[in-house]
Amino acid sequence: MKMLKKKNEVPEKKWPTIRSMLFKRYSEGYTFYQIEKEGGKPGRKTISVYTGDYYFLPEAAPSRVRLRVLYSLLLLASAGLFLFCGTRSTPFNIARYTALLQLPAIFLFIYTLIVLFYYIIAPKQMTLYDYRATSLRLQRCCLFLMGFLLLCAAASVLYLCFTGFRMASATLLCAAGTLFGAAFINILYRIEKKLPYEKEKSRDKPPENAMKC
Repeated sequence: MKMLKKKNEVPEKKWPTIRSMLFKRYSEGYTFYQIEKEGGKPGRKTISVYTGDYYFLPEAAPSRVRLRVLYSLLLLASAGLFLFCGTRSTPFNIARYTALLQLPAIFLFIYTLIVLFYYIIAPKQMTLYDYRATSLRLQRCCLFLMGFLLLCAAASVLYLCFTGFRMASATLLCAAGTLFGAAFINILYRIEKKLPYEKEKSRDKPPENAMKC
């Protein structure tokens, strides 16, 4: 009976760890091989060869340099407008709930700048991870950033409606500046989304006598 019970036991489900999830994300598209160690040393070592698709822009697409300059200008202009509007001495900026919208937007600007930096230094032929970490991630950042900027602009207008129109011109100016900032991010998002990325199968070959893991 004990033997039958052990055979019919369902194996315990192992939840993926953070390390395993990160490894899966970073190694996607790679194939691992084992080769002999150099110098006649005993044993074998594991190497990785990219066998997935490479993503790239065709020759007919806009210049990569121009795109990176344009994206940098749009993001910096949007961040500058947001900082200018957020530091004005208006009653709306002093309200406590304003920070609930402005703080996430600040962190999103910083994170988007980091993503844009990796976008700028990305190689012409990108691996699957490079493509997701630059183009696709930049698009997602723009969507979230636009959402918070639009919420900030809408909150400033609602603030006027509920508290009266004291210093209305300054508050409306801040709302307009935030909307322009969102428009710049929207332009960046739409340009990147419409880029005709193409993909090509990797031609990288493993060394001779390599054994697939």
